[in-house]
Amino acid sequence: MSPTPFTKDFEGISLAAHNARHEDGGADELTAALDPRAYPMLSGTLAARPAAGTNGRFYWTTDEHILYRDNGTTWDKVAVADHPDLDGVTADQHHAQLHEVAHEVAGGDALVDGATVPADIAATGATGTGTKPPRIGHVHAHPSGLGTDLHHAQSHTHASHTSIGANDHHAAPAVEGSPNAILSYLILPGVEFTGISTFTIAANRIYYAPIRVPVALTVDQIIIEVVTLSAGAVRLGIYNADIYWQPTTLVSDAGTVDTGTAGVKAITGLSIPLPAGRYLLAVWSNATPELRMIYGGTRYAGYIDTLGANPVVNLMYVDSTYSTYPSSGTAWNATGNSSTAMRHFAFVRAWPT
Repeated sequence: MSPTPFTKDFEGISLAAHNARHEDGGADELTAALDPRAYPMLSGTLAARPAAGTNGRFYWTTDEHILYRDNGTTWDKVAVADHPDLDGVTADQHHAQLHEVAHEVAGGDALVDGATVPADIAATGATGTGTKPPRIGHVHAHPSGLGTDLHHAQSHTHASHTSIGANDHHAAPAVEGSPNAILSYLILPGVEFTGISTFTIAANRIYYAPIRVPVALTVDQIIIEVVTLSAGAVRLGIYNADIYWQPTTLVSDAGTVDTGTAGVKAITGLSIPLPAGRYLLAVWSNATPELRMIYGGTRYAGYIDTLGANPVVNLMYVDSTYSTYPSSGTAWNATGNSSTAMRHFAFVRAWPT
């Protein structure tokens, strides 16, 4: 049996056919959002885009990444994914890209004379010798055509600043790979200071003092202070240390200082790299000078097993005829102990590398 079509309207329901296009302003214009899962946007290549004629529909080109809207006659570009696809954006609507911020030597924006950069920021007008960005100390005039909101931060020489008093300065940070004024102080890496005194060392005896370097350092000086002279010399050196604080391989035989006069004695001009790790500062003399010392680093050597009133191991040494330091360290076989921390006679000047 064939179905019988309705021939009249039900109450409140019109059987009149509606317009299939839902045009903007039409009788059946869509005024509420549709679920995109039920009404997906048209998409495909530009070549597959249908002819315009349905006002209000959208089409996404998968090859161009451009969104078009049908105005009933033509397709209008309404959104793009890529900057080059923008229409009507001219060069005068961008700020001038005169140079990058670095001016790194041999880089793409190195400061050189010529047409590649404005003359007022060329090398003849620049100062400073840094080779990494930012190039500290370079100066240049204000490039024409740029507003103040379009500038990158500029570095200028200190002399160009006015009304700055000495008390307006913060401490200058240490420059990696180079000592500054604050690094003229001596250090004993990993050693906690607990006291200061003096000690008369024995001749033909190697004294070892443990240090623990937390980060890579470069040593440029090793120093002692002779409090009471004794004609002769002290040889200073550094050894790698094992987990028992015995010397292993020689890091540096730094040389000697004279003990025939009192005062601070330094071996300078060194460049001894010390990666993070355990080391022993070695002091070896052919005389018996009284040296300045500090106490510190108690935990490194530990305590004697009989404890008592003087349990702290604060001296590690081995008797050996004075000479140059051997490439393989001579193990210490004797210790001193008291109620104070480890004794340190030699000090280093070093900075992080």
